[in-house]
Amino acid sequence: MSSFQDLGRHLAGDIIILCHHNADPDAICASYAIKRMIQYINPTAYVEVITPDGASLLSEKVLSYTGLQISKDSFLRKTDTFVVVDTGSLKQLEKWAPRFISTTAFKIVIDHHTPDPEMQNQTGIYINDSEAIATCELVYWILKELSIPLDEKLATALLVGMSFDSRHFGIATPRFFRVAADLLEAGASLNNVRDLLTTTIDQSEKMARLKAAQRASIHKVDPWIIVTSSLGSFQSSAARAFIQLGADVAILVGKDKNILQASFRATEDFWQKTKIDLGEISKYLGDEFKGTGGGHTTAAGLNGEGEEEAFLIKAVEIIIKRLKDVQSQSSQT
Repeated sequence: MSSFQDLGRHLAGDIIILCHHNADPDAICASYAIKRMIQYINPTAYVEVITPDGASLLSEKVLSYTGLQISKDSFLRKTDTFVVVDTGSLKQLEKWAPRFISTTAFKIVIDHHTPDPEMQNQTGIYINDSEAIATCELVYWILKELSIPLDEKLATALLVGMSFDSRHFGIATPRFFRVAADLLEAGASLNNVRDLLTTTIDQSEKMARLKAAQRASIHKVDPWIIVTSSLGSFQSSAARAFIQLGADVAILVGKDKNILQASFRATEDFWQKTKIDLGEISKYLGDEFKGTGGGHTTAAGLNGEGEEEAFLIKAVEIIIKRLKDVQSQSSQT
């Protein structure tokens, strides 16, 4: 674990905390915790939290609980420090990427994705722990080393982010559970965490899932099943539904205001047995389709340009090729 002691002297003046597009609960909760940390270290600091295109639907309850205010744009003419949170590449900052690159402000990145050299080269302090399941897990260690006290709301927020990125502790590690235990002792409640991450599926989302099922294509590469479909909204919801129905990999794509949007999901079994990383595939496809992609081994997303059918053909082609490479390697050992 890197030393975090150098952080304190840069957390002063006018500060922007910047999340990736469509900020999920881990990004939102980590941003809340970092804002609380800044206010504890330097109460006179002015802090804005920016999400380039807003937050995900699942983050709305978290925002209400924490009281965190977010914006797509800043009121600041000059910024002393940028803190980029839970963001694996510059492209995920969308319209904010050029400003981040060109700014003379001090730059800090706090992230748990695979280290990105381009991002690292842009920053004064680059804190990355790719072994952390969630950015909130990494932020916990920062708070601990800087002796920032935890109250019930702060502990709950961190545990919400960790629960979300671990798929409700489904891919947790021993270190992860030790952090969770500390947060529970600090006042976090698992019942509260579950409530904050539970949303009721309304009729429009139900209809979207059913439409995705009507349009689905199934690709079998024994022993795996890949399901693809197109949908104008709720792509991630439909992708999760396909996994629950029995798909090993689900790819949903659609267009919103002429922007190509895709969501990838896979089972943990698929990742463990193939080591095919959806986050890496979505990054590659993001470049291919003039946009940005990224995420985790079993859950990823993408924004770009192009046609839906061409995207799905390319995505399936890449995954099938990777699967054949895995099978070929297995037969040689």
